[in-house]
Amino acid sequence: MVYRIKLGLRRESSILEEFGQPKSLVYSVLLFPLEPLVLTLGNLWPTSMLLFLLALACYVPALLVARSQGGVWEKSGTDRVQ
Repeated sequence: MVYRIKLGLRRESSILEEFGQPKSLVYSVLLFPLEPLVLTLGNLWPTSMLLFLLALACYVPALLVARSQGGVWEKSGTDRVQ
């Protein structure tokens, strides 16, 4: 899943450059595969709440960046951005 997302974002990198958007979304999706690993290891330790928050932190950066960039895409007024 991460590989496909990263390829899609890299393919559309010209749009990111055109609208002056940072490429942090491309790098923040690399945290996605860490979440299942953190949750699996969380079963081994009693501090599962801490590890649950750490697993949640794997998704938060990408969601925040995508949300902030979503407003730019809405305001762009071009059909290249969908």
